[in-house]
Amino acid sequence: MAMRRTLILAFAISLFTMQINILYAAIANPKPGADCSKIGTSQVYKGLKFTCTKSGKKLIWNKGVPVKFGESCSKKDQTILIGGKAAMCTSMNGKLTWQIDTYQKLLGAWQDTLAYKNAQPLPNAALDVRYSPLVNRKIADAILASLKSSSQFWQSQFLPTKPFPTLFFTEKDKSWFGAQMAKLGLAPKCIDQQLDQFDQEIARNGENANGAGYAGCDDVTFFDFYIGTGRKDIGTNELKVGAHEYTHSGQFGALTNEGGEFAPCWFIEGGAEFYGITLSALKDSDVYKMRQEHVWEPYMFNFKGLALLDPNSVESFIEENGVNYNHQVCGPNGAYPVGAIATEYLFLQQGQTGILKFMEDIKINHDFKSSIQKIYGISWEQMKKEMADYIRLVIAQTPKPN
Repeated sequence: MAMRRTLILAFAISLFTMQINILYAAIANPKPGADCSKIGTSQVYKGLKFTCTKSGKKLIWNKGVPVKFGESCSKKDQTILIGGKAAMCTSMNGKLTWQIDTYQKLLGAWQDTLAYKNAQPLPNAALDVRYSPLVNRKIADAILASLKSSSQFWQSQFLPTKPFPTLFFTEKDKSWFGAQMAKLGLAPKCIDQQLDQFDQEIARNGENANGAGYAGCDDVTFFDFYIGTGRKDIGTNELKVGAHEYTHSGQFGALTNEGGEFAPCWFIEGGAEFYGITLSALKDSDVYKMRQEHVWEPYMFNFKGLALLDPNSVESFIEENGVNYNHQVCGPNGAYPVGAIATEYLFLQQGQTGILKFMEDIKINHDFKSSIQKIYGISWEQMKKEMADYIRLVIAQTPKPN
């Protein structure tokens, strides 16, 4: 009886071991000649697609073949390297295929932006900082730090040598704001315009007011930042807004008055959003969160979110947000996220050098479409298509925040 129990136990152990080996073969990373469990199945590992084949009486992995972009894949969001480039298994048009990993592209642009900034000398941006009595100084100083950091990047285009007015205030500071406008020397008509914009921002957002601007009237320019009393914490918007507004000063410093009116909305506002991310993010998780916000957050003027934009309308949206735009609408109408990714795509072609050449050519020739052809070597129609394809890819690869 004891002998029988021993045999049964030995058989059970052998069977269990066999099952473990089969399971291990099924889940282990494939290697040429290693055991596999089911003929015809395949796995992708380190850029190679391995297939389970029969060799004699054994099932083994073959040598593997290089994976190519555009080929089908099976595990959504899996990431690998293809020819040294980051790729992601992406669901588009009902199919899973290997595509460029756009988040890794954005991380690369972030790193390149910081490298460009850090290669510049440390500037001394002269800012005349004015805090209203009620403003949250912690948030104001976080925005101020972002402004000063961005001045290192854009110093060749804009670096104030005389104290540049920089105002921080709340929704309760209309009288204070109006008094500051008068102290800056704005004409009564300009002050009325600024106070009207103040009223519009407060009507929209109340105690959560978060408007900001690189503004001006009658040749008087300044930064202004609304910090509603309901805002308590430093989030991605607080990190980003200073870099966004300083980028505008850099853009218009490069374009000057001659070229500013010929630059498209998607580039002016979207470009400020792109650099808002790449100049303000402190870590890669900040970059990821800002990307998610761009894709999923709704904006004003009935823009429900980039993720909900009709994929077939991306090209037309870019075209419609060209020159001769409404400055009060451009950006919150969806041009922020669309233009940010379009500018990212331009940056990925030739980096900051290409962006600066692009603005210089717009300033001279007053036609951004011909500047695309001259600087990037393809027609505007082709560039617009490539931008739209990239935007659609970003949407497909960016999950909704939890």
